[in-house]
Amino acid sequence: MYAKLMGRITESSLMEESIPVRYCFIMLLAVADPQGYAIGTDLALARRLNMPLDEFRECVVELMRPDPDSNSKEHDGKRLIESDGERGYWIVNYVKYRDTRDEEQRREYMRVYMQNHRAKKAGAKAVKPSKQRKLSLAKGEVEVEAETLSPGALLPTIEQVKAGGLKAGIPPNVSEQFFHRCEARPLSPAGLWTDKNGTPIAKWLSALTAFGRSFQSIEQSKNGNSRPHQTGASRANAASLRDTAHEYGEG
Repeated sequence: MYAKLMGRITESSLMEESIPVRYCFIMLLAVADPQGYAIGTDLALARRLNMPLDEFRECVVELMRPDPDSNSKEHDGKRLIESDGERGYWIVNYVKYRDTRDEEQRREYMRVYMQNHRAKKAGAKAVKPSKQRKLSLAKGEVEVEAETLSPGALLPTIEQVKAGGLKAGIPPNVSEQFFHRCEARPLSPAGLWTDKNGTPIAKWLSALTAFGRSFQSIEQSKNGNSRPHQTGASRANAASLRDTAHEYGEG
């Protein structure tokens, strides 16, 4: 079998024992089964440990003595007791340290796993520039909506709106326009902002993001980014943008 020898053994009272006793105990750890039993007659175990039979028996007697200085008080600090089944011995703290070892190995495994996972994310393929802005807007919206308002507050302050807009990629002046237009409308019975139809705005950051996108699209159209002669479809798209902006107070 295999037993991981833990460093804390060097701080135990076992180190006060003779070298043969220490050797015997460590070798019994190596031959024990998963439950801590070293099964066999004294002669068979002495052969497995490559020890003279008399010396093995002397070591076993020492390991079965109560130890008042032991870190463990189970079985009065004894390190070995006779097996309750087949002939042999049971290592008292074997299962305890086995479980401790397994937990430490699990933590080490998770530490290495997360380290490799972060390294893979850091080396992931870069996002195309055309998609970067959409991703940053969505990320900013999720981050800010996860933030809570001041205790007892239902509505954000202008500073919170501007901060949320910056995280979502919206200029401060646009966020200010959104804030003042919402403040100018009557509040809902629950104390929330409302749109032009009087419908409560449950998520102000989502409304701000929609308003900011529509505002920027209209500004681009004003700056000549659209074609001089609009088709029927483009005129319909422009009207849709104006309606969206009007819903949140623009136009």
